[in-house]
This record gives sequence, structure tokens and C-alpha cells, in this order.
Amino acid sequence: MKVLASDFDNTLFVEEEISFEENIKSIREFMLMGNIFIIITGRSYTDLKQMLNKYKIPYNYLFCEDGARIYNNMDLCIDEVKINHEKVENILEILENYNCGYILDDGIEETTDTKNVVKVVIPYTDKKLASKILRDITKHVEIYGYISNNYINIISHKINKYLSLKKFIKIEEIKEKDLYVIGDNINDLEMLENFNGVIMKKHSKDLNKINKKEVDSLNVFIDDLLRSEERFSRNA
Repeated sequence: MKVLASDFDNTLFVEEEISFEENIKSIREFMLMGNIFIIITGRSYTDLKQMLNKYKIPYNYLFCEDGARIYNNMDLCIDEVKINHEKVENILEILENYNCGYILDDGIEETTDTKNVVKVVIPYTDKKLASKILRDITKHVEIYGYISNNYINIISHKINKYLSLKKFIKIEEIKEKDLYVIGDNINDLEMLENFNGVIMKKHSKDLNKINKKEVDSLNVFIDDLLRSEERFSRNA
């Protein structure tokens, strides 16, 4: 059995319609052969679930908010890591200096309760200013943060995609060698550095330093994994 954790945007969900359809087809085949497929994304559960329903994308587990919330295939949240509410308050105090908007996300919807925050999302239009804001926050508050297109994303320092997968394989007693990952952006960095896997050919320059094989699409990587499994079965 293999376990594959795939990023969503620009990895599983791509603009090219044919490639996207092939990705879904390969995921179904991968799961039918008894393997486990994980979608691991910075998106919230509510946002992601709309996409999954619309395109009928199969999965075994959903790792949302960069791993801060984990759902099983019955959509039951089985793990959650919140940001300490004092840290949330500190972040909001810093943001007041920049007069910028923000969203406090409880994993399902926007909230005003600083004791129930999974992720802080800060929209931006000026990337240089966004970088300055994030540097200011990380200087004063211990968090995990990164800049994506249009947003600054902040979660607990106790979690990221890599740490959530590390926790998962321990709980589920999965061998680390059986876990594979694929991604394209900076929030995939830690999991790509620490687990077997590949990088999308179209990827953020933040991943250039990682010595990993590049692939054109998710379905190509899945097909490679399935062929290696078939070879192993024939040789057993």
C-alpha cells in the first residue's frame, strides 16, 4: 500500500482541462488499488469541499489549512491545531499599524472569536508590503507563515504540511517509506524536503533549491507509482 499526499491548487487542480480530468481518473485508479490518497492544501474545508463536490474528486483524507485541520473520508475532523489566542491578539495589534484587513478563520467560516482561530488570512495588493508585514509578525510572534498569491497565511508554529503528515503516519502506523508527496509552492517546501516525492515542473522559485524530480502533472506521478507497485507484485 502506498500513501500519496497531493497539494491542490496548480498540482491536482490545474487550468488545463484534459490534465485535470486525467488527474481525477488516476486518483480513482490509485485508490481502487488499495492505496490512500490525501489532499493537502492551504484552503479551508468549506472552500475545498465545494470544489471536490463540483468536480467529483475522490479522496481518503483532507488536510486543510496547511494541515491545521484533518478530515477523514466521512468528512469528520479528526485533528485540529489552533493558534494560541494571545498570539492572535498580538497579530491583530501589529496589523493595526498597517491599517489592513484580515480574516480570522475557524476552519469552517470566518469568526471574531480569537480563541477559536485556525488560520489568519491577510489580503494584500503590494507584495513588498506583504513581506514587510509578515517579517514584522514573525519577529514578534512565533507562528508559521507564508505569502501566497493575494494573501498572507498564518497558522500555528506547531503545524505545517510536513508536521501534519508526520503526525498522521505515526497515528495510522504507516511506514514513512510508503508516503509520497507532490506540490508546487512554498507551503509544500517542508514536506517535499522530508518525504519521498516530486515537484511540479511549473513551481514557485522557492522550491528551486530542492533536489527532487520534476513532473508535468499529478497523473504522470501516480502512473509511475502504480507501475512500480505492479513491478513489485510481479517480482514478489
